[in-house]
Amino acid sequence: ILHCEMEFFNHIHSPPSYYKELSFSNHLKHFAANFKSLQKFGELSDININIGEKSLPAHKAVLAGHSPVFKNMLSHDFKESLTNTITITDSTFEVFECFLQYLYSGEIEDKSWPTAKELYALADKYDVLSLKQLTAEIISSEICLEKVCDILNLAFDYDDDKIKREAVGFAAVHLRELLPTSEWKELVAKHPRAGYEAAISYII
Repeated sequence: ILHCEMEFFNHIHSPPSYYKELSFSNHLKHFAANFKSLQKFGELSDININIGEKSLPAHKAVLAGHSPVFKNMLSHDFKESLTNTITITDSTFEVFECFLQYLYSGEIEDKSWPTAKELYALADKYDVLSLKQLTAEIISSEICLEKVCDILNLAFDYDDDKIKREAVGFAAVHLRELLPTSEWKELVAKHPRAGYEAAISYII
């Protein structure tokens, strides 16, 4: 007589190790890696993005899926849709490549201040809200005496309340140091409201 013992796991109550290799984060990383590979090697690409003398292969579905601007551009009889080519004139190759990498992977590889502010501008132009929010967080984390005027300039250019609030708060604390600088004078000449809000916060 052969005796067998069988043990059944209810998935809801399975031990943590059961899901260790199938964790949500691992799925996302694997998913992102697959999409990054598509972008990096241009596999099955159906459109080219020209920046200066260089070109990046891309996929219309990915562009349209993230950006309503690209979706509109590629869904109608615009030049870009008919020629399968998009020409970029207001970004460097390196920054637009970083922008494209985000569309494929959800990751920002270069989080430096110069790149973050350019990515923010691209996110605003192409209405990629998730990237705009992410770069806004990076920009806010860069606030310091050396950059606050540039950051305030960006915040008021794009009417970004979150960046405004944090940058104005910082400027108010350091107003005595900022007032004599040429950067501050240029800022308030362009955006008087920035100086007013910082002064009010300083007084309060």
